[in-house]
Amino acid sequence: MFGYIYSIFLLLGRGAQNSVDLHADPVSVQTFSTPNYPQAYNNNLYCVWNLTAPGGYRVEVTFISFATEFLFDIVRVKDGDQETSTQLGIFFGAPNVPFTQNSTETRLRIEFKSDGFFEYAGFKASYIAIQGLN
Repeated sequence: MFGYIYSIFLLLGRGAQNSVDLHADPVSVQTFSTPNYPQAYNNNLYCVWNLTAPGGYRVEVTFISFATEFLFDIVRVKDGDQETSTQLGIFFGAPNVPFTQNSTETRLRIEFKSDGFFEYAGFKASYIAIQGLN
């Protein structure tokens, strides 16, 4: 029964899609979060945050708070700003926070996808440009 319902949700499409470009500053820490944070995010979301640091810098993201549906509502961190960029990590559930991810170049991509069932608070993350390319 649940498999059938899940298939129907997949056929209806991805739901809301959001894409945001953020610029990392080497002087001040900034934050971003899932929609509605700290309240529950909506079902069927697909959100992308593309973070860019100035030349000679890379992006550091620290997840301050994190709670998503285990295995189904996922966050992917990618080294670059493309969907096909190298994946640095995939996170879901309630990992120990804070945890940090760094780009090797000037761009970092965060993708969040929720399914059609349970909603959680999502995440809040900070970001800053740090010196030195890898």
